[in-house]
Amino acid sequence: MSQQLQLLVGGADLTPYVEQDAWSITQQWSRQGDTATFELTDEHPVHGALSFVPTPLTTVVLTDVGLGQTLFSGICEKPEVRFDGPTLARWTLDCVDWTYLSDRPSNLVVGDYSGYTADALAVLITTQANCGINAATVANGGYVWPAVQIPRIQFVYDTLTVAWTKLSKLASLSTTWGWYVDENRNLHFYDLTQAPSAGVTLTDSIGAVNNTTIVPYDNDSMTYEWDATSLRNVVTVRGADYSSSQTDLWVGNGSQLSFPLTFVPDANNIATATLTVGGVAATVSADTGSSASTDWIVQGNAANQWFLSANQALTPPTAAPATSTVISLAYPYLQPVVARTQDSTSIAAFASLPNAGQFAYYIGDTSLPTLLSAVQRGQREVATYSLPTERANLTIPETFTGHVRAGQLVTFVNAMVPDSRNGYASGVSDQFLILQNRITGAAGLYRTYGITAVRV
Repeated sequence: MSQQLQLLVGGADLTPYVEQDAWSITQQWSRQGDTATFELTDEHPVHGALSFVPTPLTTVVLTDVGLGQTLFSGICEKPEVRFDGPTLARWTLDCVDWTYLSDRPSNLVVGDYSGYTADALAVLITTQANCGINAATVANGGYVWPAVQIPRIQFVYDTLTVAWTKLSKLASLSTTWGWYVDENRNLHFYDLTQAPSAGVTLTDSIGAVNNTTIVPYDNDSMTYEWDATSLRNVVTVRGADYSSSQTDLWVGNGSQLSFPLTFVPDANNIATATLTVGGVAATVSADTGSSASTDWIVQGNAANQWFLSANQALTPPTAAPATSTVISLAYPYLQPVVARTQDSTSIAAFASLPNAGQFAYYIGDTSLPTLLSAVQRGQREVATYSLPTERANLTIPETFTGHVRAGQLVTFVNAMVPDSRNGYASGVSDQFLILQNRITGAAGLYRTYGITAVRV
């Protein structure tokens, strides 16, 4: 049966003008919004008298009235018109969902946050961004988001979309987190174990009853893949730099004026350094290229080698410490946060390969300010990619009278696909998360769904 579709543009019902086989919606769960394109034809009887004019940033809502289900809701960010005749105008509306607001919030997200759970911090930064997106721990289908502790996270003038993505990556300790904004401008922020079910079974049985909850797909065009291209089971994470303290000791010889430092100093904080020469306090500062008034200066060369040097620009110049004089400098230096995580089970599974089953990967992420946060980022990476990812790519035909969206779980059934969790015996029946979903209009008010779903 055909669907009862309604397109509202700026609140006006433009359904009669929609080219039913020339609209599409693209959804992708995990860290980006939905997009949509609509083609409208305006055959107006009077030259130059357009029946409607979609303006930039007007609202666009596509609804299946029969199901009471909104298929798309957002903003037209780029209306385009062309004229095929004096009384014929054709419009293309390129639209994006309400993440348009989070991409351009009223306030950018900035701050250094410690001791929050991911759910509480998502609500806090969304509220502070003040862009019209709603966030609450019960916004996601009426249940409370899982409380995952975030040791520390920094936002440096990020858009809300970028901040959500950073937070979801850091929250992904044992399972992947993602987010989307629904048609009511509510943020949904959850991990795979909390993904809502669409209540739909996708089956290869052509004799199955076709309704809103069970739908046969085209098995001839279905593909199933075990993707090992992104396999990684040994992950090194390099986070931000943190300030530590070092004390270097030298002994003068009566002529030496410069002494090498053990670490690269935090030149911006040399004012906190303390220096004694022969037990007597001396002044020290960073070499800024101008005349320093301190007894000693900390300076680097082109090879990033750093030294404590007697200031020869003073009058009189600082003398070389006498023989046997002890020079002591306590100074701050920057040390990188580095963590290494591995999955021993994955390594053992592929141990027969020439690389002994180890697939290394490096992540540089300066938003990770602590060792714990870097460890968690690495653990999430190996948890997600330590085994080949299983994906089903399929098309739901026009006969489907229900609706599914990216970010929902569906039951995927296929009698012929080898099951990796059952010794590769034929037959898979399991839960899959819809990662990508392309909804395309078809003549007669029908629609098809092109789905990529990953096994969870």
